[in-house]
Amino acid sequence: MIEYFHRGGPVMWPLLMCSLLSMAFFFERLWFWIWVWRRERPQDVSQVLQMVGAGRRPEALDLCSRGKEDYVLSMFHDGLRAGGPHTSLFVALDQSASDHYIHMKKFMPVFEAIVTLSPLLGIFGTVLGIVQAFDALGGHVENVQQVAAGVSQALITTVFGLIIAMPTLVFHIFFRSQVSRARHRMESALADMEIAIHEAEENEDEKARTP
Repeated sequence: MIEYFHRGGPVMWPLLMCSLLSMAFFFERLWFWIWVWRRERPQDVSQVLQMVGAGRRPEALDLCSRGKEDYVLSMFHDGLRAGGPHTSLFVALDQSASDHYIHMKKFMPVFEAIVTLSPLLGIFGTVLGIVQAFDALGGHVENVQQVAAGVSQALITTVFGLIIAMPTLVFHIFFRSQVSRARHRMESALADMEIAIHEAEENEDEKARTP
Protein backbone atom coordinates (compact mmCIF):
# COMPACT_ATOMS: atom_id res chain seq x y z
CA MET A 1 0.00 0.00 0.00
CA ILE A 2 2.86 2.39 0.84
CA GLU A 3 4.42 1.63 -2.55
CA TYR A 4 1.15 2.55 -4.31
CA PHE A 5 0.95 5.73 -2.24
CA HIS A 6 4.40 6.86 -3.39
CA ARG A 7 3.69 5.91 -6.98
CA GLY A 8 0.53 7.99 -6.93
CA GLY A 9 2.48 11.23 -6.67
CA PRO A 10 1.77 14.42 -4.71
CA VAL A 11 -2.00 14.21 -5.18
CA MET A 12 -2.04 11.23 -2.82
CA TRP A 13 -1.47 13.53 0.15
CA PRO A 14 -4.74 15.47 -0.17
CA LEU A 15 -6.46 12.16 -0.95
CA LEU A 16 -5.05 10.76 2.29
CA MET A 17 -6.38 13.80 4.15
CA CYS A 18 -9.82 13.25 2.63
CA SER A 19 -9.71 9.61 3.69
CA LEU A 20 -8.76 10.44 7.28
CA LEU A 21 -11.44 13.12 7.54
CA SER A 22 -14.07 10.77 6.15
CA MET A 23 -13.26 8.03 8.66
CA ALA A 24 -12.95 10.45 11.60
CA PHE A 25 -16.32 12.09 10.97
CA PHE A 26 -17.92 8.72 10.21
CA PHE A 27 -17.00 7.38 13.65
CA GLU A 28 -18.00 10.66 15.31
CA ARG A 29 -21.45 10.62 13.70
CA LEU A 30 -21.89 6.89 14.26
CA TRP A 31 -21.16 7.33 17.96
CA PHE A 32 -23.56 10.29 18.08
CA TRP A 33 -26.41 8.35 16.48
CA ILE A 34 -25.85 5.27 18.67
CA TRP A 35 -26.13 7.63 21.64
CA VAL A 36 -29.36 9.06 20.21
CA TRP A 37 -30.92 5.66 19.41
CA ARG A 38 -30.23 4.29 22.88
CA ARG A 39 -31.91 7.27 24.57
CA GLU A 40 -35.16 7.40 22.62
CA ARG A 41 -38.13 6.96 24.95
CA PRO A 42 -41.28 6.69 22.80
CA GLN A 43 -43.40 5.46 25.73
CA ASP A 44 -42.55 8.57 27.76
CA VAL A 45 -43.38 10.73 24.73
CA SER A 46 -46.83 9.14 24.54
CA GLN A 47 -47.30 9.60 28.28
CA VAL A 48 -46.38 13.29 28.08
CA LEU A 49 -48.91 13.83 25.31
CA GLN A 50 -51.60 12.13 27.39
CA MET A 51 -50.75 14.32 30.38
CA VAL A 52 -50.89 17.50 28.30
CA GLY A 53 -54.20 16.41 26.80
CA ALA A 54 -55.55 15.87 30.32
CA GLY A 55 -54.41 19.34 31.39
CA ARG A 56 -51.60 18.04 33.62
CA ARG A 57 -48.81 20.21 32.24
CA PRO A 58 -46.68 20.38 35.42
CA GLU A 59 -46.52 16.58 35.55
CA ALA A 60 -45.70 16.45 31.84
CA LEU A 61 -42.92 19.01 32.30
CA ASP A 62 -41.48 16.99 35.18
CA LEU A 63 -41.43 13.81 33.07
CA CYS A 64 -39.78 15.70 30.20
CA SER A 65 -37.10 17.09 32.51
CA ARG A 66 -36.25 13.54 33.62
CA GLY A 67 -35.96 12.28 30.05
CA LYS A 68 -34.35 15.20 28.23
CA GLU A 69 -31.75 12.90 26.64
CA ASP A 70 -34.50 11.96 24.17
CA TYR A 71 -34.54 14.87 21.72
CA VAL A 72 -38.36 14.80 21.46
CA LEU A 73 -38.74 15.01 25.23
CA SER A 74 -36.11 17.76 25.25
CA MET A 75 -38.14 19.63 22.64
CA PHE A 76 -41.33 19.19 24.72
CA HIS A 77 -39.47 20.37 27.81
CA ASP A 78 -38.37 23.60 26.11
CA GLY A 79 -41.89 24.28 24.90
CA LEU A 80 -43.72 23.45 28.14
CA ARG A 81 -41.17 25.36 30.21
CA ALA A 82 -41.82 28.46 28.10
CA GLY A 83 -45.47 28.19 29.10
CA GLY A 84 -47.60 31.14 28.19
CA PRO A 85 -50.32 31.14 25.55
CA HIS A 86 -50.70 28.67 22.72
CA THR A 87 -48.57 30.69 20.28
CA SER A 88 -45.62 31.17 22.65
CA LEU A 89 -45.50 27.47 23.43
CA PHE A 90 -45.30 26.49 19.79
CA VAL A 91 -42.69 29.13 19.01
CA ALA A 92 -40.53 27.56 21.72
CA LEU A 93 -41.24 24.06 20.39
CA ASP A 94 -40.33 25.07 16.83
CA GLN A 95 -37.12 26.76 17.97
CA SER A 96 -36.07 23.72 19.99
CA ALA A 97 -36.84 21.38 17.07
CA SER A 98 -34.77 23.60 14.76
CA ASP A 99 -31.83 23.54 17.19
CA HIS A 100 -31.92 19.74 17.41
CA TYR A 101 -32.19 19.44 13.63
CA ILE A 102 -29.14 21.67 13.09
CA HIS A 103 -27.15 19.62 15.61
CA MET A 104 -28.10 16.38 13.85
CA LYS A 105 -26.98 17.75 10.48
CA LYS A 106 -23.55 18.58 11.89
CA PHE A 107 -20.63 17.55 9.62
CA MET A 108 -22.94 16.52 6.76
CA PRO A 109 -21.36 19.18 4.48
CA VAL A 110 -17.97 17.56 5.17
CA PHE A 111 -19.19 14.26 3.71
CA GLU A 112 -20.65 16.10 0.71
CA ALA A 113 -17.35 17.92 0.14
CA ILE A 114 -15.29 14.71 0.32
CA VAL A 115 -17.64 12.90 -2.06
CA THR A 116 -17.21 15.72 -4.57
CA LEU A 117 -13.54 16.50 -3.99
CA SER A 118 -12.02 12.99 -3.93
CA PRO A 119 -12.89 12.01 -7.53
CA LEU A 120 -11.81 15.46 -8.71
CA LEU A 121 -8.45 15.01 -7.00
CA GLY A 122 -8.22 11.59 -8.63
CA ILE A 123 -8.85 13.12 -12.04
CA PHE A 124 -6.31 15.84 -11.30
CA GLY A 125 -3.75 13.15 -10.47
CA THR A 126 -4.69 11.38 -13.70
CA VAL A 127 -3.98 14.50 -15.72
CA LEU A 128 -0.66 15.00 -13.96
CA GLY A 129 0.28 11.38 -14.64
CA ILE A 130 -0.56 11.64 -18.33
CA VAL A 131 1.40 14.89 -18.61
CA GLN A 132 4.34 13.17 -16.95
CA ALA A 133 4.04 10.25 -19.37
CA PHE A 134 4.08 12.53 -22.42
CA ASP A 135 6.98 14.54 -21.01
CA ALA A 136 8.91 11.30 -20.52
CA LEU A 137 8.29 10.28 -24.09
CA GLY A 138 9.73 13.50 -25.47
CA GLY A 139 9.61 11.93 -28.88
CA HIS A 140 11.60 8.87 -27.74
CA VAL A 141 9.75 5.60 -27.33
CA GLU A 142 12.75 4.21 -25.40
CA ASN A 143 11.66 5.95 -22.16
CA VAL A 144 9.23 3.13 -21.40
CA GLN A 145 9.86 3.05 -17.64
CA GLN A 146 9.10 6.75 -17.15
CA VAL A 147 6.05 6.51 -19.39
CA ALA A 148 4.81 3.56 -17.34
CA ALA A 149 5.36 5.53 -14.12
CA GLY A 150 3.21 8.38 -15.45
CA VAL A 151 0.44 6.03 -16.55
CA SER A 152 0.64 4.22 -13.19
CA GLN A 153 0.29 7.52 -11.34
CA ALA A 154 -2.73 8.40 -13.44
CA LEU A 155 -4.49 5.12 -12.68
CA ILE A 156 -3.58 4.99 -8.98
CA THR A 157 -4.94 8.46 -8.19
CA THR A 158 -8.18 7.72 -10.05
CA VAL A 159 -8.66 4.46 -8.16
CA PHE A 160 -7.90 5.99 -4.77
CA GLY A 161 -10.21 8.93 -5.43
CA LEU A 162 -13.08 6.54 -6.15
CA ILE A 163 -12.20 4.30 -3.20
CA ILE A 164 -12.53 7.29 -0.88
CA ALA A 165 -15.63 8.79 -2.51
CA MET A 166 -17.78 5.64 -2.68
CA PRO A 167 -17.86 4.68 1.03
CA THR A 168 -18.12 8.35 1.99
CA LEU A 169 -21.22 8.59 -0.20
CA VAL A 170 -22.67 5.58 1.64
CA PHE A 171 -21.89 7.26 4.98
CA HIS A 172 -23.59 10.45 3.80
CA ILE A 173 -26.72 8.65 2.61
CA PHE A 174 -26.99 6.66 5.83
CA PHE A 175 -26.61 9.64 8.16
CA ARG A 176 -28.91 11.76 6.02
CA SER A 177 -31.57 9.05 6.36
CA GLN A 178 -31.19 9.19 10.14
CA VAL A 179 -31.58 12.97 10.10
CA SER A 180 -34.73 12.60 7.98
CA ARG A 181 -36.10 9.98 10.37
CA ALA A 182 -35.45 12.20 13.39
CA ARG A 183 -37.01 15.19 11.64
CA HIS A 184 -40.12 13.16 10.82
CA ARG A 185 -40.32 12.02 14.45
CA MET A 186 -40.12 15.62 15.69
CA GLU A 187 -42.72 16.82 13.19
CA SER A 188 -45.09 14.02 14.20
CA ALA A 189 -44.52 14.86 17.86
CA LEU A 190 -45.28 18.54 17.19
CA ALA A 191 -48.53 17.61 15.46
CA ASP A 192 -49.49 15.30 18.33
CA MET A 193 -48.65 18.02 20.86
CA GLU A 194 -50.91 20.48 19.03
CA ILE A 195 -53.75 17.97 19.15
CA ALA A 196 -53.14 17.37 22.87
CA ILE A 197 -53.15 21.11 23.63
CA HIS A 198 -56.38 21.64 21.69
CA GLU A 199 -57.88 18.73 23.60
CA ALA A 200 -56.84 20.27 26.93
CA GLU A 201 -58.25 23.67 25.92
CA GLU A 202 -61.56 22.11 24.88
CA ASN A 203 -61.78 20.28 28.22
CA GLU A 204 -61.13 23.55 30.09
CA ASP A 205 -63.79 25.37 28.04
CA GLU A 206 -66.27 22.58 28.71
CA LYS A 207 -65.57 22.75 32.44
CA ALA A 208 -65.99 26.53 32.38
CA ARG A 209 -69.39 26.20 30.70
CA THR A 210 -70.57 23.57 33.15
CA PRO A 211 -72.56 25.22 35.97
